[in-house]
Amino acid sequence: MVEPEMAYYDLDDNMALAEAFMEHIAKAILTRLSSRTQKPLSGTCPNSKKSAPPSPALSYDEALKVLEKHGVAIPWGEDFGAPHETALGKEFGKPVFMSTHAVPN
Repeated sequence: MVEPEMAYYDLDDNMALAEAFMEHIAKAILTRLSSRTQKPLSGTCPNSKKSAPPSPALSYDEALKVLEKHGVAIPWGEDFGAPHETALGKEFGKPVFMSTHAVPN
């Protein structure tokens, strides 16, 4: 989980920062693994292109609809746990942002 917060950043700024962090982390992992195996991994990693930015941003209500579709519905107002985060990841195949407002993808 990546949850950066910066002074004077609004939600959209923080989501952009988190996405930049995730992209940097993924690239660093692929680079480090490539150096250990002596062969490039970015072309052999099946999810490397699917997880590239931009990531979808859902409102809480939109996320609840996805969870219901995956059979892990929760009452409105409850926090998401690991099964819920897993279901959202499966739905989109990449990191997902939770937003207080719907953000165009």
